[in-house]
Amino acid sequence: MKRWVTDLKEFRSVIISKRLDFVDLVLGANSHTLSINLISVKVGLDSEKQKELRQFLRSYIPNEKQGVIQEHEYDDYEDDVSSDDELTEEEKNREHEKVLEDKYQHIPDSVFKRKFLQNIVGNFRASKGIPRDIPCALERNATLDFNLKTKLTDQMQNSPGYKRMMQVRSQLPVFESKDYILDMIKENQVVVISGETGSGKTTQVAQYILDDFILNNRGSVCHIVCTQPRRISAVSVAQRVADERGERCGESVGYQIRLDKQLPRKQGSILFCTTGILLQWLHSDPGLSHVTHVLIDEIHERNMDTDFVMTVIREVLPQRKDLKVILMSATLNAEQFADYFYKCPIITVPGKLYPVEKYYLEDIISMTGYVKMKQRKPRPRQDASYNQFSDMIVPYVLSLRHKFGEVVIDQLLQPDSEALNLELYQELIEHICENEGPGAILVFLPGWDQISNLCRMLSSSSFFSIIGVPKQASEDRDELEFENDEEAEKREIKILTGNKDRQFLILPLHSKMPTVNQSQVFDPPPPGVRKIIISTNIAETSITINDVVYIIDSGKMKVKSYDAEKNVSVLQDQWVSKANAVQRRGRAGRVQRGKCYHMYTKARERLFDDFPTPEILRTRLEELILTIKLLELGKVATILNRIMDSPNPKTVNLSLKLLETLRALDGDENLTPLGFHLAKLPLEPHIAKMIILGAIFSCVDPILSLAACLSFKEPFFMPLGQDKEVMAKKIIISKGNKSDHLVLAEAFRLWEEVKNKKEARKFCWDNFLSMATFRDLRKLKIEFAEYLHEMGFLKSKNSKDESANTNSKNFSVLKAVICAGLYPNVAIVERVQRFTLSGKLEVVVRTPEDGNVKLHRSSINESQLSFESPYLVYHSKMKSSHIFLHDATMVSSLPLILFSHKVYYDPTGKVIRVNDDIAFHCAKDLATLVQELRQEVQKVLDTLVMEPGTVDWASNDQKTKILRAAAELITSEDTTQQKTENDVKEGAKKRK
Repeated sequence: MKRWVTDLKEFRSVIISKRLDFVDLVLGANSHTLSINLISVKVGLDSEKQKELRQFLRSYIPNEKQGVIQEHEYDDYEDDVSSDDELTEEEKNREHEKVLEDKYQHIPDSVFKRKFLQNIVGNFRASKGIPRDIPCALERNATLDFNLKTKLTDQMQNSPGYKRMMQVRSQLPVFESKDYILDMIKENQVVVISGETGSGKTTQVAQYILDDFILNNRGSVCHIVCTQPRRISAVSVAQRVADERGERCGESVGYQIRLDKQLPRKQGSILFCTTGILLQWLHSDPGLSHVTHVLIDEIHERNMDTDFVMTVIREVLPQRKDLKVILMSATLNAEQFADYFYKCPIITVPGKLYPVEKYYLEDIISMTGYVKMKQRKPRPRQDASYNQFSDMIVPYVLSLRHKFGEVVIDQLLQPDSEALNLELYQELIEHICENEGPGAILVFLPGWDQISNLCRMLSSSSFFSIIGVPKQASEDRDELEFENDEEAEKREIKILTGNKDRQFLILPLHSKMPTVNQSQVFDPPPPGVRKIIISTNIAETSITINDVVYIIDSGKMKVKSYDAEKNVSVLQDQWVSKANAVQRRGRAGRVQRGKCYHMYTKARERLFDDFPTPEILRTRLEELILTIKLLELGKVATILNRIMDSPNPKTVNLSLKLLETLRALDGDENLTPLGFHLAKLPLEPHIAKMIILGAIFSCVDPILSLAACLSFKEPFFMPLGQDKEVMAKKIIISKGNKSDHLVLAEAFRLWEEVKNKKEARKFCWDNFLSMATFRDLRKLKIEFAEYLHEMGFLKSKNSKDESANTNSKNFSVLKAVICAGLYPNVAIVERVQRFTLSGKLEVVVRTPEDGNVKLHRSSINESQLSFESPYLVYHSKMKSSHIFLHDATMVSSLPLILFSHKVYYDPTGKVIRVNDDIAFHCAKDLATLVQELRQEVQKVLDTLVMEPGTVDWASNDQKTKILRAAAELITSEDTTQQKTENDVKEGAKKRK
């Protein structure tokens, strides 16, 4: 190993004269400059002497000192012969922190730089186990304490409404454990409360704590945060608790969810929020310094945010000895959570349920007399599912011959007997309505398609007289909405004419419906009206609908999982766990004896897993990893190994690799300046990167429109049987661009430009668009613009600011920004083929990692005759019956070269290679120019990310010139390709 060492008497004499004794210097050579790489002190020096030595050496040795260095070979030289052994641990850490900081010394000082370096150093210190000092920021306020106690005491003594509500609250099972719960919370930092459905733990525990503080003159030092896994539950529980306290949300009780909040007072209060909101607070306040109690509800659901929050809170507890944590779970596996928090105590609260009768598929077919029409179908494949049916279900069915007739047995022996059959659901609902007493019916289905289809079937049935079913019933794939103007937001129930003896209120319930729409399910229906709620598993644990008496359980739930071996997301309907089945059954019997109809055999239930798979074991981890780094928790693997169920290391490595490809992490797992920005945005990294580049390339408004759609949901709905009509509208909106992303952005622009509300509704109706979805998307756009403004990338919070939209009408630049954000999600169009018999077109597409894949049927590119460029960038790929690409945009070669992670140049200089499957051949001089342009563009982007600021596209500074040159070249290439395509089409017309 070659090392540079000093060998000068003169230098040694200087060292001695400085009383630093003998020192060997190991120097590093870089081109024509020499710099200190490592200092080895051969004598013992205290820390002050060592600092003096370093300062002297750096001042004494200039960059150019010819003739004073000799080169020697030191084969056995060890890198660790430094003075580090003689430094204290704290000094070693500070030395390393200095190295980290020096890496970015070229960045001018700014607020961004200071925060960024603080994050880098914070992660290093966390990896070394150095604790942070995290005090509680709430201060005692005697005046507020007095006022809060006076008001509460007055309510308890003089308010008839409060007394009535207290009478109701005292009937809840949890009330008997009130004093015990408070004592256990005072004596322990962490407590698990395990309560059955209907126990009242969700609404009461936080109130017990708050009232205890207020009545003991300590209300000012009490701020309780209660997390819920879903938006609807956070809002509904907050409203219920406020009602119980004789208030409206915004006083002692409030809520905060994405796009909506009604905050309570800062002290002496309870805030209900989603788990994601709590994670956002941890970014800016890692110790939750303004919070005294954290209640984490529904922990048994095991969603990723909840599992991660528990891990982070567990890390905070040693520094916040005063912070109290209350974990609330159903009666399922409470011991597992107690063990995770160092065997903390468990408080078990009984529920208040009336008996619930259980019926299974065999009973349901018998009672309804349903006979499924036999269809000629291919024999089922001999796969694991079929083998399970033949080995486990068939023997059970045959054992029922003594109990049921041959017709029932014959139905059950069909391999698809347990498949989701909506006709049977309709038969069962009608059977309940005709033969059972009053009470709401709650139907559990896997997803929106099944919900909307069943709504359509019921609404078109002669059996039902419908009340309040929206005019678009089932035609809107994404949501059902009332066709009113101002009242559309309130979703008031409109009673329609019909048979007075048979009136029904049919309500869909889905997590992505507006919360104002979801709230209808809690309201009692008009007298004589039966409420039928058709829901996903959102109604399983998060909410309580008191008037539900009858449950119809499909036994299925839609589960999105991640296959790390194949690096693809999988969306499919899966059987629920036994725990899920118990929770669903528990939704009945709240007000009287209930009945639960399981749409599967009793034998099938025995095959269910005991508990659902934790979400963290079946999902990608990029956003979670960025959150770990933003929270300064240290090494990713270390933190993930502390989670209750650690994810697959292969999944972790794939996510780390992708974040490196996105330039969000460096090779040492530190956030880059870009990664620091991405981590602060509540978006998946691809989309977050896209909106930052949208600001830099001055096309903010359409890119924010697109980002809102991709992160929430698109505004298009797909009426049954009208796929072609919807596609025709999309193609018109696309303006010839082969881009699903531009269709979304352009549809948003057209809607925003319609001034009159009536005309806006007509525009939406004519183009199969949802007004309510647009309203939610607009809120997201505003939120994203505020983030970019706070970061410094926008001058104002207005996404339509002209200075931020110079290129917003340049589709070529928009597609380039989309490409830059979505890379490395690139697919290659192999060919377009037409089937001889059907005449149907098929676009044959492949990805480097998957081989042949398919474009989803909702893509405008799925039916294209030709492509000017063979490259598509896509937002996501999902495996169901095939691997489908969702939301694809055709891009030309230059954006791929300019914005890919790395580019490789052939030794001949005539080939530019993006990856093993994508290579471009060109003249050597052109390749050189492209290489230089890429380098300059990357430098500019790095600078703008490290020094956040707005880009003035009208200026002539060097950075803007480079960006403008890139935009012009991209536009020129795109235009040339489009012209060539048009010439080909024109030639074909002439030949015809």
